[in-house]
Amino acid sequence: MLTIGETASLCAVSARMLRHRESVGLLHPERDGNGYRLYGEHDIAHIRRIRLYRDPEPNVEQIGAILGQPTKETVALLRMHRDSIEQRIPRCRRRCRASTHRAGTRGATPHQ
Repeated sequence: MLTIGETASLCAVSARMLRHRESVGLLHPERDGNGYRLYGEHDIAHIRRIRLYRDPEPNVEQIGAILGQPTKETVALLRMHRDSIEQRIPRCRRRCRASTHRAGTRGATPHQ
């Protein structure tokens, strides 16, 4: 079992975020005799899944953490991320064109 600080560090989130997610019912850590939160392997996996759901661009570590046990949920999540990326592509292209145009109107050339 890990403390809140150890868990936060391992999962690359803040202790404050862990407390918040507990307060809204997303996490349910055990408590020791003094009332300190303790997180086990199941909690760590759950925290990583929450991060993956919240993050529109999961990193390799996050994906690797859940791909060890492929499930329908995992496949659906990855498809959702793919769809999200595909939907953002046109907006990113518009931003790129606008930035290039702005740079060009200020005497700069693209890719400087």
